[in-house]
Amino acid sequence: MPKHSRNTVRLEDSFAYHIYRCARLLRYRFTQYTASLGVEVSQEQFFILHKLGQRPGQSQIELGDELFSDRPNLTRMIATMERNGWLRREADPNDARKLRVSLTSQGAAVLGRIEAGVMDERKRLFSKLTKGDLAELVRIVSQIEENISAES
Repeated sequence: MPKHSRNTVRLEDSFAYHIYRCARLLRYRFTQYTASLGVEVSQEQFFILHKLGQRPGQSQIELGDELFSDRPNLTRMIATMERNGWLRREADPNDARKLRVSLTSQGAAVLGRIEAGVMDERKRLFSKLTKGDLAELVRIVSQIEENISAES
């Protein structure tokens, strides 16, 4: 059995472990919820649909930067969503090297079908937290992200 130093933190006491577990549970709950609607969409695909619903015509690079997604994975997701008829990619009229991504009417319908329920589900899941709790959580997680980004 490996010897551990006295300064070793128990996994269950690690903040990163709790963030990881919570993120997994949220992803699992999202999958359950969308399946109950008869829609096969991942949490990451929902984020793409949502971002494009807010600001159509983003480049794949802009989407990747906003979603912290690696380019090959994002390209695969967008290609799948395009095959599903949810998105369309078009060359940027000012820069042929860029592709602009937009929702199709089918993609907008998928987004509309799940978006209101997702917001209701979030309210239910976070119901025992105050607005102050949620604001503090966002502040803390944002600071951790900033610390990580500063090191990159």
